[in-house]
Amino acid sequence: MMSCLSALCVLSVVIVGLLLMIGVIRLEQALAALARGFAALVLIVLAIYSVNALIVAALSALAVAVRWVVIAAIVVSVLVITLVCLARCMRRVPRNREGDEL
Repeated sequence: MMSCLSALCVLSVVIVGLLLMIGVIRLEQALAALARGFAALVLIVLAIYSVNALIVAALSALAVAVRWVVIAAIVVSVLVITLVCLARCMRRVPRNREGDEL
């Protein structure tokens, strides 16, 4: 990967040198383009690191949210099972009617 990147840089330097020697561009134009390219590169690197930090923060928040959802689902399911069992037990228990004694 590094050899490909260094070959690309050498090729760009050679092309800029040829353009300067032929007179297609002036030195001021080449320096201005170099400054814009460097500024763009710095902005791209900053954007990548900023987005990386945001992605890490979002994923950690998502992990916490998933944990809370799992805990809530377990608690609700235990409560529903308990209520269903209690409802079935209440149907089986004979009720005290008027005049009847247990």
